[in-house]
Amino acid sequence: PLPGRALALPGGDRDHGLASAAVAGDGERLAVARADGTLLVVRISDGAVLFRDHPADHVLKFAAWSSDGARLAIASTTGTGLIEYAAAGAFARLPSPELGALRRVVALHSGARIAAPYAIGLHIISAQGTVLPYAPTPVAGEAQSFRDLAVSAGQRYGVAVDAAGGFHRIDDGANVAIRPLASVPGAEVADISRDGARIAVGSEGRIALLAGDGRPLAAAATGGDRIHDVAFSPDGRWLALGELSGTARILDATTLQLRAVLAGHARRVSAVAFDPAGRWLATASWDGSARLWDLPTLTTPAATLLTQAEARWGLELERALGR
Repeated sequence: PLPGRALALPGGDRDHGLASAAVAGDGERLAVARADGTLLVVRISDGAVLFRDHPADHVLKFAAWSSDGARLAIASTTGTGLIEYAAAGAFARLPSPELGALRRVVALHSGARIAAPYAIGLHIISAQGTVLPYAPTPVAGEAQSFRDLAVSAGQRYGVAVDAAGGFHRIDDGANVAIRPLASVPGAEVADISRDGARIAVGSEGRIALLAGDGRPLAAAATGGDRIHDVAFSPDGRWLALGELSGTARILDATTLQLRAVLAGHARRVSAVAFDPAGRWLATASWDGSARLWDLPTLTTPAATLLTQAEARWGLELERALGR
């Protein structure tokens, strides 16, 4: 396990489990969307609350920053669905179209946003606020809703995962284009590597890698249970998984071999997000807590870790094992 520390977050009005967490591009701000309808933006260095709002009476499902950190979008399960803030200086609520209950939202480089409702299809919201529908071809005669959305580091393209495991590529531009790309049975969540060359796909105890064009690259069992979130590290070396059991895992993003198990949450890990500089990983859970995990430990030699542990606990490994 890696060393981790909890971020002290103020309590909510009711159940304040964390449904989502997103790190701004400056690596200094963490947006936390809670089950009681509260949005928190905290400074990661000391946990200070920079902004707090209560825009809904029920779950804020997902949080997403624009690439420049000047805008924050929230997917809500009630009310207008889409909630947006100007976030370059003082936070200010922005007008948003009425979309109804949303599961996910992501921002694109052009200023457009893609939103996944609990209903069928996707909403494409232009930078000017025009809303257009995207309805994929039905699978086995059934129209599909979407489970997850992910965008590349520059937010110039993304992927959408539908309920049948289908992947749809999103290309930004003057007119946003969406087209079917591939299919991974049982797919729940996805992320895109910073260079855009790989897509990670999480499902029930399995992780898969696709090339950017949808070709399968690798797949493996994780040794865990249902994956609720997946994220590439900025250098593409690691994959973080958040699981139903409350465990998070870090895998080698090439071999898919396990590198670390992160134990510290009591309920499912709803979000995993890397620091843009690759210094730490943030995890958020339905137990109401967020934690930061030190990543340099992943590359520290085992002998060095053993020496540090013995110095910290004042007990040599051989003695601890009774040898």
